[in-house]
Amino acid sequence: MKNIIKIIGVALLMTAFTQSSKAQVKFNAGAELGFAMNSGMGLAYGLALGLENPMGDNLGITFQTGYDIISVDGPASAALIPFQAGLKYYLTDNTEGIYLHGQAGMSMFLVSFGGSSNSETKLSFAPGAGYILNENIDLGLRYQMVLSSGSSLKMIALRAAYSF
Repeated sequence: MKNIIKIIGVALLMTAFTQSSKAQVKFNAGAELGFAMNSGMGLAYGLALGLENPMGDNLGITFQTGYDIISVDGPASAALIPFQAGLKYYLTDNTEGIYLHGQAGMSMFLVSFGGSSNSETKLSFAPGAGYILNENIDLGLRYQMVLSSGSSLKMIALRAAYSF
């Protein structure tokens, strides 16, 4: 399953970069603030990096990764590292204004308790929406789900990013 997802991700990225388009790939960096909705978890904050390759006036192929620290009850600590690719659809022309965004990929979930730590890499999804304020400022809201046998991680996060 992991190999299939990796192959699909690489194929999407290769397709994105080989399309003939006058638009350039946009890179972005931002900060995230969110809330994990699982029992025993709370505030989440972190940094994110991404890129978008426009595929016309209303569509872009995206890739995002980041590092989110999630507060947990007790002496434990938790973090989430997503690696996701997806599509961004703009409701107006020229890749500006309001957009809908869907991503899928793999996320590494890290937990430390006492002297031991554990990490799992699981399938993840992140539907969301946002608004491009101007050429460089992107505000987005997403619902992050990391699937697991048992209880899945669910988080709502706000992202403010600068595109260059």
